[in-house]
Amino acid sequence: MNKPVLAGILFVATCFAIAVAQAPNKFPFKITDMHFNAPPVEREIDVKCLAEGRVTANTPEAQKAQNRAKNNFAVTGDPIKVLVTDFDKLERATEAARKCSTNHGSNCKKLDIDNVSGLPRDRTQLVKITTLPNGQQLGEGTFVSLEAKVLSSHYSNTKFNIYNNDGHIVRGSGESVNCAKQPGFNATKIDSNDIHVVLVAPGVTNECLSVTAEVSPHFRPDNWRRFHNMRKNQLGEDINLEVKGVNFNKVQLVRMTGPLFYDASHEPCSPNKRSSPARRSLWEIHPVYKIEVKVNGTWKSFDDWINEGN
Repeated sequence: MNKPVLAGILFVATCFAIAVAQAPNKFPFKITDMHFNAPPVEREIDVKCLAEGRVTANTPEAQKAQNRAKNNFAVTGDPIKVLVTDFDKLERATEAARKCSTNHGSNCKKLDIDNVSGLPRDRTQLVKITTLPNGQQLGEGTFVSLEAKVLSSHYSNTKFNIYNNDGHIVRGSGESVNCAKQPGFNATKIDSNDIHVVLVAPGVTNECLSVTAEVSPHFRPDNWRRFHNMRKNQLGEDINLEVKGVNFNKVQLVRMTGPLFYDASHEPCSPNKRSSPARRSLWEIHPVYKIEVKVNGTWKSFDDWINEGN
């Protein structure tokens, strides 16, 4: 091959490499935007997945808006300390707002629900939807922290999630927010999915009395990958061989900090029905910005606790 041709090939290859390197990530937040209390890590989902998740021509606008709310990494300031029972107050206020819209009420907060998707049509109606006795207002996007016990914690929609569907083994297939079924993207890997955390008041073992927190896969710190207590699934596949979980009995409490989010895709438990996943309220802490553990009366970051050899 003569030198001019070789030089031309090298030039084209170099330009292509530069173009790929400079191509913007689809996710709107950068690693420097993460206000975690542990070092963030960029992975495939941060490059290939939109804040709206997987979007098709048929994706309802309400679904896109809900997914964007799940990916809200823009909240700053000091968190409001909330209790598990404050999520009941949020739930009651939201139910009242939905009824207000259905009944075309006046002088009451409204929450309009899209008839097609079943999701809130206008998520600004969820902002400051209720008020605590001290006058602090709570609603979607409010930055909060919750101290509780971990009843369980697991990765959602990965190959390790096995479900029995009429006698057939079915694996988790992923959520649209994490770009499930997007061509060219493996959305069932653990690094493409949320960690679903079931939080309860000390001494409580009933999951229907729990509050949900979700640790997003976006820019998830390496040690946060261990924030689970999953065991082998029904086929004997062990997630701990890929990412070792922890024993939450070793900590007195955990403190989860992040914005409030209303997940209208689920239902809370009722006196006559246990929801799946079970929970007392559709309100969550999602996404989680900070994870702390209380050990021997002292609070420390989960990252530091793991680095101590736990």
